[in-house]
Amino acid sequence: MTDFRALRNDFPVTSRFAFLDVANKCAPPQRVVRAVTGFIADQSLTGGDKDLWHSRVEQVRGLFARLIGASPSEVALVKNTSEGFNLVANSLSYRPGDNVVITDLEHPNNTFPWLRLREMGVGVRIVPSHDGFIDPGDFEDYVDDSTRIVSVTSVACVTGARLDLRGISQVCHAHSAYLMVDGIQSLGILGLDVGAEGIDLLATGGYKGLLAVHGLGFLYCKAAGLKNLRPPVAARANVQVDPTAHKVRSLDFEYREDAGKFEIGNYSYVAVTAGCESLDYILAAGVPAIEKRVMEVSDLFREGIQKLGLRPLGPTDARRKSSIVSVMVDDAQAAVRALRERGIIVSPREGAIRFSFHLYNNESDVEQALSALKEA
Repeated sequence: MTDFRALRNDFPVTSRFAFLDVANKCAPPQRVVRAVTGFIADQSLTGGDKDLWHSRVEQVRGLFARLIGASPSEVALVKNTSEGFNLVANSLSYRPGDNVVITDLEHPNNTFPWLRLREMGVGVRIVPSHDGFIDPGDFEDYVDDSTRIVSVTSVACVTGARLDLRGISQVCHAHSAYLMVDGIQSLGILGLDVGAEGIDLLATGGYKGLLAVHGLGFLYCKAAGLKNLRPPVAARANVQVDPTAHKVRSLDFEYREDAGKFEIGNYSYVAVTAGCESLDYILAAGVPAIEKRVMEVSDLFREGIQKLGLRPLGPTDARRKSSIVSVMVDDAQAAVRALRERGIIVSPREGAIRFSFHLYNNESDVEQALSALKEA
């Protein structure tokens, strides 16, 4: 059984604040801090060991693949979620009359890469939400045989709605369209298996639920679809060439056949080092146990705000809710500042206060936040 009381001690932030802001950025555990400072210290003293750094690239690739139920060959390392979406959006081939489908729940970084395609004559269709949620059936009127890809979030960044990815994938695949998912608000906190959900592509960053740092992200590409994606970039890292070569021997080249075809230039090795530690930490704790604990604590908070006469945005039923709870207030910016003065770290989003939970949060954080809301 996972001892969450002991794990809480791994996060120094919990001794200073009720940190309820992982949907914005994480406060990494101590082992990540030690790994990062150790990396910098070693590079300062010795120049670093690039062979070791490269081995960590493959280590973090394997850990992430294990987290989402994929093969390491289906995982590319990218800088962030935005880079993942842009790479895919510009790797597909488009025909006259093609369209892509997104929703009105998406973060701007899962919106602008697709809107840009309008310059190429690609139509962009936006599925509207209702009460902060979207059902798979809502996609039926928007997805057709000219749809190349549907790109949706796993968990909405404002309402906290947890989408039925399996149901959406069935709509997509009935029209031979890809399903791409923004995983940044769920991975590391809620379970997600790309095979079980029917996901073809997924992008995420490492600095939220994955408890790493900025500069490390992941792009999952289902093996069966890799051959249909031609990257818009080329460098030694993503083409089939001798990795030790420092001179171009032939003007002809082929891209790598695995997801590494999307990797370009040097990696952020310090971020990779952080990711190795954080992903191992999450997998050791167990995502099913983390999800169960996080939902218990966030449900306690939901019950509390309703007793205060406040209504959470988005769905509250078990299948649709997540680790994010947002509450509408008159002045979210001022309320967030007032909460910080009381030792509670949250974010304002679209006129609401967004509270977001991870494995280190407990009942005392909930009590502190509810007490502050009551006073406010």
